[in-house]
Amino acid sequence: MAGEDVKKEGGKRNVFNSTTVRSFCPLVSGPAVLALMLCFSFSFNPKKTNQGPVSKEGECVGEAWWKDAQCFSACTQASSETSLTQNVSWKGISCYKCLGWNGADPIFDYVETLHGANEPWGAVLDAGTGPNSYPWLLSLPGKTRCDAVTASHSMARLAAAGASKSGNKGPVCNMHVRSWMHDADFLEGQFYDNIIMDYLIGGRLWIIGLEPFPHRDILPAHVSPDLVAVAELRDTAIALSGERPYREFPLLWYHAALQGAGLKHLDATAGFANLYSVQWASHQLREAWAHLQKCKHAAACEGLKQDVKNLEERLKREWGRTERCFGMNFVIAAGW
Repeated sequence: MAGEDVKKEGGKRNVFNSTTVRSFCPLVSGPAVLALMLCFSFSFNPKKTNQGPVSKEGECVGEAWWKDAQCFSACTQASSETSLTQNVSWKGISCYKCLGWNGADPIFDYVETLHGANEPWGAVLDAGTGPNSYPWLLSLPGKTRCDAVTASHSMARLAAAGASKSGNKGPVCNMHVRSWMHDADFLEGQFYDNIIMDYLIGGRLWIIGLEPFPHRDILPAHVSPDLVAVAELRDTAIALSGERPYREFPLLWYHAALQGAGLKHLDATAGFANLYSVQWASHQLREAWAHLQKCKHAAACEGLKQDVKNLEERLKREWGRTERCFGMNFVIAAGW
């Protein structure tokens, strides 16, 4: 199937070029953290409120975040305060293991709506697949060819498990465990109608990204550094295990990269306020613990193991069923 020529009416095909991947390669491991979480969104018309960013028992808990306009407004305000980029058009909430929601992934739904319900996807490349994007790929209609690439064997297993759990049926996507960092000519010259580079969707390009967590020193005084502490421990553990930590880049960086590549913006940026639960924090800390088991710096890592244990116990004790709005995901539509 590789190299097969596919016609798409009214559309323009993209030649896959490894230079394009290398120019965006910082993105490949950045939003991969999202592959370990569940992202869901809900549409409201947000307004400013004086509520704080942390939910309170009996108030903004579970589905109240997306069903109550005041809770939604409080969430987007808190997300704005903890994001490096300001003045986005809020489209919904991205729930990270939220209470009370088990629906589909509305960020992908948002992309599908803008793509067009009856528009075929043709040949698709997912250059940085995972358990969120891979099941979604299988569900897309009108695919003529599908290749999914990841540099991680464990991510390939998670993607396959995600597809099995989702029950999505469709033409099989060929799974490749390869890295352009070590094999720059992989898939060179192949033609695709849509290219997904982690969360970068091509044809008309849809960029789905995670705004990086701000450093604790620049957080507003009323914002707890708990979520930053979780991310710091996780990334330190990954680095000490000899692997590359997650890397996210702010929205403004994507704007500059797109302009440098000769693309233009077609639509306003859509923001999705991030809502985190203690279940998400525990998942990230368990990942940190697993990487510390492979650490070769015994003394340093033993101390970090205790830090992981202490932080998880404290968050479970202090957070309970509360959830916290912090930072954002974003979607940009762009094209040539």
